Amino acid sequence: MLRNYLVATGNPYGYPCQAAHLTHLARTANGERRTAMIDRPLRLLLSYHYYKDENLDELLGCFPPELKLDIFADSGAWSAFSVGAPVVAAEYVAWVERWKHHFSVAAGPDVIGDAAATCSATERMIARGLGLPVLPTFHVGEDWDYLDRYAAMADYIAFGGMVPLSTNRTLLAAWCRQAFARLPDGVRVHGFGMTTWPVLCAFPWHSVDSSSWTSCFRYARLALFDAVRGRFSVINMRSPPETLAAAPLLATYDLRPTDVQAKTYDRDRVCAASVRAWQRAEDWLNTHVFLASTAIADATPSGPRALGRAVSAYLALNGNPPTDAATDGRSIRLACRRPAGPSDDVHMLSRVTKGKP
Repeated sequence: MLRNYLVATGNPYGYPCQAAHLTHLARTANGERRTAMIDRPLRLLLSYHYYKDENLDELLGCFPPELKLDIFADSGAWSAFSVGAPVVAAEYVAWVERWKHHFSVAAGPDVIGDAAATCSATERMIARGLGLPVLPTFHVGEDWDYLDRYAAMADYIAFGGMVPLSTNRTLLAAWCRQAFARLPDGVRVHGFGMTTWPVLCAFPWHSVDSSSWTSCFRYARLALFDAVRGRFSVINMRSPPETLAAAPLLATYDLRPTDVQAKTYDRDRVCAASVRAWQRAEDWLNTHVFLASTAIADATPSGPRALGRAVSAYLALNGNPPTDAATDGRSIRLACRRPAGPSDDVHMLSRVTKGKP
């Protein structure tokens, strides 16, 4: 099953977001909506870099017990490296071991720029026998021998370092084609940051994660999945004519053009729709992708490895590390609710960063 882990990042106004301000998941939106049970797992990706100092029992305790969580643990090594605070592999492993009762899977340690050290650290983490899958990560630009080694080490691995290639789909697809072709049957792949839609459709990903759902409140660009066309449509929230033209698609998300226009938009509902869009994309991939996944048909003896598979999409909650905002009082509220429309059983997750208590 393809798991798409979506990433929650900072808010558009520059206010830091803190895990400690995660207050609740189930809430009512208005008098016509009511809290409902979730009939599908809520897939989240938590980064050690951002959440290492949080009590995950308390953090995740705000979710209703009826909600099944599918949580992917990641080191956040690149985010840490980019701010000059590299992740210590041993500390990350200890964090995973402490909170492993919350995790479904964990990425192996990532030593940025040192494939040999990354491989050794991952081998040590796997040897710990944590009781959950530990994914070795093969990065763009590394020697292909490491991919062969990882495929022999685990049946669930990750591809990383692809985001810089996302603007060159031809190059990204070529690299993915070569990488998937080297894998033996039965090896599943997670794509870090893999949300380039044509490439996502063309290869047999088992899971992916993304922060693209946050573009609505970060960049005023709302990406909604159109199940009829089988692709995402991006709506410029600053353009009233564009939001009006998107009215038919918006209606399928129980939204009106005025709900998404930048000057008047309903933050709760727009954020929720962004997440629902990725859930719909996941459902569409599970139903349709096997028909299109022929990119590596000639690369494996058994033909297209995507046949009969399913895919899942994870919402990654990275947040911004707190600065002096421990007393800021701004909250992240995650709302999970059933839309009023009887034909839509996809539940909404809304991330809100506004107002002071």
